[in-house]
Amino acid sequence: MAQHGLAFHLSVHSFTDRFQGQVRGNDFGLLYESWWPLERPLADRLDKRLKEHGYSVRRNFPYSGRDDGFCMRMRRERKERTYIGMEIELNQRLCRSPEGAKAMARALADALAPEFGA
Repeated sequence: MAQHGLAFHLSVHSFTDRFQGQVRGNDFGLLYESWWPLERPLADRLDKRLKEHGYSVRRNFPYSGRDDGFCMRMRRERKERTYIGMEIELNQRLCRSPEGAKAMARALADALAPEFGA
């Protein structure tokens, strides 16, 4: 990626399965900017691969991919074809146990591997 001037920022966080009385039932959340040229196709591929592992996926949930954070700052500073910012959210309900955390990590690693030529 560096050879091509492309920066790929990946951030992984967890979210609580209940917030202000609302149940958040999805397993993964993919946060990205849908109009940013390289991010939507990446989200499409990750969504498909995580679902193949049996997980439910929602896009730009439980937060917006437009929130004013690191990714938005980088989008303002970089050209459209030189930056990919993706935040992946994991439901804490599934990663509370060591087994659940390992299963989610394995699925995420499998989903990301093709993006890095693995």
